[in-house]
Amino acid sequence: MGAPIRDLHAEIPPASALWLDDRSEAALPLATGEAFDLDAPALPWPSGVVPVRGGSRLSFEVLEARGERSRVRFECEGEGATRALSWLAQAGSPAIGDLAHGGSLAREGEPLFANEGQLRISEAARRALAKGHPWLTRDRESEDDGRFAPGAIVELVSEGDSLGLARIESGPHLVARMWHAGAPHAARSRAPAPKPASIEERVARALARREKLRAERSSDSLRLVHGEADALPGLFADRFGPLLRVLVAGRAALPLWERASAALARALREELGHEPSTVLVLQLRPQPPGELTCVRQLSGPALPEPLVVHEGALAVRIESGLAEPARPHPGVGFFPDQRANRARVAALVHASGRYLNLFAHTGAFSAALLAAGAAEVVSVDLSAPYLARIEENLRLSALPLERHRSVKRDARRYLAELAADERFDGIVLDPPTAAAAGAEFWSARQGLEGFVAACLARVRPGGFLLVTTNDRRSAGRLAERVEAAARAASCRVALAHAGPAQDFPALKRFPEGAAFEGVLATRT
Repeated sequence: MGAPIRDLHAEIPPASALWLDDRSEAALPLATGEAFDLDAPALPWPSGVVPVRGGSRLSFEVLEARGERSRVRFECEGEGATRALSWLAQAGSPAIGDLAHGGSLAREGEPLFANEGQLRISEAARRALAKGHPWLTRDRESEDDGRFAPGAIVELVSEGDSLGLARIESGPHLVARMWHAGAPHAARSRAPAPKPASIEERVARALARREKLRAERSSDSLRLVHGEADALPGLFADRFGPLLRVLVAGRAALPLWERASAALARALREELGHEPSTVLVLQLRPQPPGELTCVRQLSGPALPEPLVVHEGALAVRIESGLAEPARPHPGVGFFPDQRANRARVAALVHASGRYLNLFAHTGAFSAALLAAGAAEVVSVDLSAPYLARIEENLRLSALPLERHRSVKRDARRYLAELAADERFDGIVLDPPTAAAAGAEFWSARQGLEGFVAACLARVRPGGFLLVTTNDRRSAGRLAERVEAAARAASCRVALAHAGPAQDFPALKRFPEGAAFEGVLATRT
């Protein structure tokens, strides 16, 4: 047996007998504790710290991004190369030459993946797309998508028909997101297919549909791009005062964010009179283990701290996410999608009324109720930091603190422990889909009806209960569930739709894209 060949692209004479050793670490003779570079498919995260057994650290930084390739510098303590190779595979970017983890042997300059082509899909997938759902999910009958890069544009075909263009997601369950719907039998037709709109055209259309809201200037917090509903699948963008926040929620959107954020920044420059501070947030699932840089500033001046936004007379402190860039799901501290509901409940307030805000978060509903003239508002939340933020936001809005009371308590226990005759003129119930409170666990799917019934029992006749939820699995059934709860509470209610603000549009037959579902129940 001759000397081992470590150069994966070495010239080997024809008919040579080879023994392939696919143990990846054998091809990388790296000493423990040193820095080393690896070539891999493009990583979305620019840097991070990877967990290693025994408490040691393995940090990485993307030194160079060249199209679909990246050069990654690792600095290690302990296991080093073996752990780096394993982590890259978990991140969906196995190192080039790492055969054990599915890495490519492509030479420099050779493509790692196909960036276009056809993907044959099953009849079941075809039916789902025909109903208007914009996602292609994985099934056994559809063709494997592994040869395509995330974000690649592919033509979906079934039985010779072209169903349109999609961008590859390459997730464990989600294969692709629709990019351009096709006409049936287009693959058999000689007529040229309509050209898909460019990224910039899609951004322009998203801004145009919000032109009235932007002109009103009643709020400086607006959603500018809402994913699939704005034909930019997996991409979301919000304006928070001087901040432009661009969120990538899927790998299919990785090729979109740079051009989309540039187009948005140009539009906001005209609106603001200056270049917005643009922040990119990566919320990719599944996310490999480690502390990854998920939030970074792309352009614009340094952001003021604290950053305050306005909705009518309300002032709210928000977070850009830059203070904790490794948080995988950084919260802003404010939900613009509930703008319409804050206006709805404020219109129902009367000067002698008492109101309850459960799962109060940072208190935007509480502030709206006080600003409308409520005599008393009680905010209940388990988080002491959130309750402190409520007080701060009330001060920023110059609202009367003496008419507000914060309670650090589990919302269900708070209701159960109230005096038997205690009632409210209105209750806001916006629970998380699932959460733990000590040893107890809350699930909207299982516990919502009982919770709504308990709330309705505490609402005076003529008062209201606002219920909102983002439980995707029971989407479309919230009104039915509230009616069932009303029967359980032995009361009658009149129900009205209480959905998101108009800058959060929804597609029919796509509950996954809805910001939330809401119902306003008035006791009769």
